[in-house]
Amino acid sequence: MSLSETVTAPEDVAEVQTLLKALEIQHSQQAIERTILKLSPKQLRTADAWASRKYKRIGALGSNRSGKTFGGAAAYAQYLRDEAPPNSEHLCVTISSAMSAKGQQKLLWELIPHEMFDVEWTGPKNGFGSKNPIVILDKRTPDNPKGRNVVIYFMTQSQHEDDRNAFEMMTIETVWADESISEELYSAVSARLTTSDDGRMLMTTIPGAEWVHEHVYIADDPTLWFELFEWSDNPVMTEEKWLNFCKSVPIHERDIRIEGKPAIAGTIVYPEFDRERHIVPHSFVDKEACWYAGMDEGMDHPTAWLLVAINPDGKMVVYDEYISRNQTIPQDVEGIKALAGDKLEKLVWPTVADPAMWQSRKAGMSADLYYRAGLDLTKGLPTSKFGENQGVAQIKEMLRHDELFVCESCQHLIRNFALWKYKRDQQNRPLAKDAYEDKNNDALDALRYLITMGPVFKRGGRQKATVIS
Repeated sequence: MSLSETVTAPEDVAEVQTLLKALEIQHSQQAIERTILKLSPKQLRTADAWASRKYKRIGALGSNRSGKTFGGAAAYAQYLRDEAPPNSEHLCVTISSAMSAKGQQKLLWELIPHEMFDVEWTGPKNGFGSKNPIVILDKRTPDNPKGRNVVIYFMTQSQHEDDRNAFEMMTIETVWADESISEELYSAVSARLTTSDDGRMLMTTIPGAEWVHEHVYIADDPTLWFELFEWSDNPVMTEEKWLNFCKSVPIHERDIRIEGKPAIAGTIVYPEFDRERHIVPHSFVDKEACWYAGMDEGMDHPTAWLLVAINPDGKMVVYDEYISRNQTIPQDVEGIKALAGDKLEKLVWPTVADPAMWQSRKAGMSADLYYRAGLDLTKGLPTSKFGENQGVAQIKEMLRHDELFVCESCQHLIRNFALWKYKRDQQNRPLAKDAYEDKNNDALDALRYLITMGPVFKRGGRQKATVIS
């Protein structure tokens, strides 16, 4: 630039201008590389996970202002610039058109060489100039016959809510999902990737939607990779800036937006359940263990039957589970017998079951029907008399003191532990009445009926259960 101001000869001016233009193009082409040099370790790990192609879902998840979107943008922009196949279609999805314009659209415009775009970015208000723009990178033209024609759709949660079919008939190679989209939109987007040769989704989001907890945080999926981001992982964030941001966040949103916890995390009934400590192999059960069983009969919920061992040291292990839906009682009994084998005859008590199964409101007083089909039951303590909190508190204490474990085969119960939650109001505060949600709890109910009966390690044969009526 200094040289251009001092050169006066026409031929020298033309040469300097040509050099400047070439340098500007080179500078634009290397925006991604300059950005990558500034990334934090977690941002770099996210970019590496994306580039490795080992995973179908790559998540940069956590609090606001933690740098997850910026790092994800660098990884996705590099892919679009260098690797996206010719004539492929890609989707960038976020909450709203305004968020798209000042977020995903702006970042890709800043990172990818401008000459690759078939349109101009007009600013954070209008973005690429329409509500849900379509951009073509490296467009094939007579002047660019080898262009790759990489198509990018910018779509939104709002668009999906206005028209649930908006994402139909799309065949997408990759997706970049930014901010907190709904589970319905996540499912719709995932469906669009099923026929793709690539099929990867990059997620840069605060975990404001509950599906993030189930599909990311607790998912046991080798094709999933994610990193949890905090404010200190953002290279441009200072402590002073962070403290000022925290003051602006409403109290009921702080777990999600400041600490990066899933929306569901503060509502989980059993945060004491630790997958690393409490999930064990079947070999954890001692050969001298005694056996019990608990059951919750389902109508609109699944029927759950749990086979439970108690080791000589008193530790309880849920050994196996039978879960069914829309089966007849004889079919359920046959399935339970097949699962339990000879252990059914070793039970200290008959299966401890929901006391409502002895009431006429259950079809045909089903406890008697199970007995006639070959499964002996004993009545659990009535929840209406003792309250659900009693059993919940017992299970919590057992988890805290590592007295309760679950075998790896009991995936339904493990999922219940991860998902059962308290009811909350719009400010994420617990409701005073009807505290627990009546879903994701059928196997937990079966466990509670058994535990509230006070099973302990006993040697010898079957004994009669003490029932309080």
